[in-house]
Parts: sequence; structure tokens; C-alpha cells
Amino acid sequence: LVGSEMCIRDRCELMNQMQENTASYRHDLKNHMMVLAGLAEESKITEIQDYIEKNIASLPTTKVYSKTGNIYLDSIINFKLSEAEQLGTKLQYRVEAASDQVIDPRDLTIILGNLLDNAITAVASVSNKTIHFLYRETKGRIIISISNSYDGTVIMKNQKIISRKKDTRIHGYGLKNIEKTVDKYNGCLLYTSPSPRDISGS
Repeated sequence: LVGSEMCIRDRCELMNQMQENTASYRHDLKNHMMVLAGLAEESKITEIQDYIEKNIASLPTTKVYSKTGNIYLDSIINFKLSEAEQLGTKLQYRVEAASDQVIDPRDLTIILGNLLDNAITAVASVSNKTIHFLYRETKGRIIISISNSYDGTVIMKNQKIISRKKDTRIHGYGLKNIEKTVDKYNGCLLYTSPSPRDISGS
């Protein structure tokens, strides 16, 4: 429970930080545009160019993990991997995809979003945070592989992972949604763990 609470707190802080940064950028952008408008009225082209160059140089760099041209794929991967890295996670990732869509963007979001959410949740409660992520499209098929560090405890029932969150009535839907969506495309889902705890007989 402590690990889950830490994960929720860290991710809430991350979301708040992103919202604050967005509000700050919007406010600054408005002020910069007012300055540029004033310079334009005076036809000070050189000053406008200099002002723009200085502002571009001061912009924070945003790391791009995926740039396939598929906006849905790129958006979910870039956001989730950025979230993981800001938690101090060591990432190894590879994305191989065309710009066209292999599956419905909503289904892609369900699968990738929930898989990466689970990986981020797992690494949030350990000191050695690592996530290895592979996304590959080949001959109209998608291969996704995610491995991550965790605290060593995995609960299995009927060869399926069971949520460790306190209220299982409202948790665990992420994995169920992944399985349902994968089945929709006649795909297969494989979970592996060095030493899962089986509760099949419970």
C-alpha cells in the first residue's frame, strides 16, 4: 500500500507540474507576442529576429521518444515515457512503425496506455527503476514488449495477473481492457515473472 500511495503522489505531482508549466508558457507567450507586435509597429525587423532567436534558445527542450508520423502512437508513447523518465526511470526503448494506422487509435491507446501505466506504477515503488520498451509493426502486425523492475511480488490466478490494489472491485480493469482489446484482433498476451505467487487454489 505504501508503494501505491507513493506512486499516486508522484504522478499527481508530475501532472500538477505539467499543468503549471503549460499555464506559464501560455502567459509568457502572450507577453512575448505583445512585445513582438510593438516591434512590428516600429518596423524593427532586426530586433524582431533577435528577440525570436533569444526566446527559441531559452525554450526547454522536450525529448521525443517516438516520431513515426502516427500522431496517436507518438503522443501516447512520448507522454508515458516522459512521465516514466521524470520519475527517475532508466529507459531503453525502440519504436519501429509506419505513419499509417494498423489498428483503431482508441484500441492502441487502451493497450499502450494501460501497459505503460502498469510499468510506471511498478517502478514507482522501487529504487532501481528500469523500463525496457519495444513497439514494432511488421506485415500488418504489432509486437509490443515491456519489461520493468518491480518489488518482486506478482500475484497470479488462472495464469492471469491479479491487481494488488486495495479495492479489487474498482481496480484491475486496465489488464482486463488490454486482454479484451487484444482478443478483438485475435492477438495473444503473455505475462512473465521470475517468481509469481499463484493463488489458483484460493
